[in-house]
Amino acid sequence: MVYLPQGRPRYRPDIPRAERPKPTGLTFRDDALLYGVSFVLLMLAAVLFFFVLDVYNQDALSRTVDAHNVLYSRDPHLGAIGLVWPPIPTVMRIAILPITSAVGLTEFTGPITSVIATAGCVVVVNRLLHGFGVPPITRGLWIGITFANPVLLYHFVNGTAESVFTLFFLWVVASALQIREAPERAVLGMGLATGLALWVRYEALA
Repeated sequence: MVYLPQGRPRYRPDIPRAERPKPTGLTFRDDALLYGVSFVLLMLAAVLFFFVLDVYNQDALSRTVDAHNVLYSRDPHLGAIGLVWPPIPTVMRIAILPITSAVGLTEFTGPITSVIATAGCVVVVNRLLHGFGVPPITRGLWIGITFANPVLLYHFVNGTAESVFTLFFLWVVASALQIREAPERAVLGMGLATGLALWVRYEALA
């Protein structure tokens, strides 16, 4: 009911509103749940390789040493990163090293960074497959078979840079697939991901 300027009421028929369509795409909650489950499973694999099978990578340990020197050397300084390796994997170690060193897991810092990135890869791959119309069960099977491959699993949880590099590469692919719908955002995403990938592995120049 509304009122005219003279105070007389005027009835206005109610116009039915169409219900807001429910979103059919993946939500942030879906991504967060998948990331959490993937993180736990991948962390178990990292623990198996590192502590049970005693399998580790010397290059990954050297990055951890560089990160440790940044924070805990006699003269702590950022230049201790060294830049022999591209810096992003080492910077990731610097971010979590205060926690791992406090609980006596300094050597395990590298595998943790790999697990963080690999869980992100799972989420991006799931979104890519969803965009191609792959059903949820099929997506789960493909992702499970892919990341359970022993060779891939080893290199993606041992602290090397492969998982972080692959995460940025998948970001490039996901951005490229949006070039028709949102060209500006797609180009921006491809540029950022390519630049970050170069700070992970020099192979990004190729």
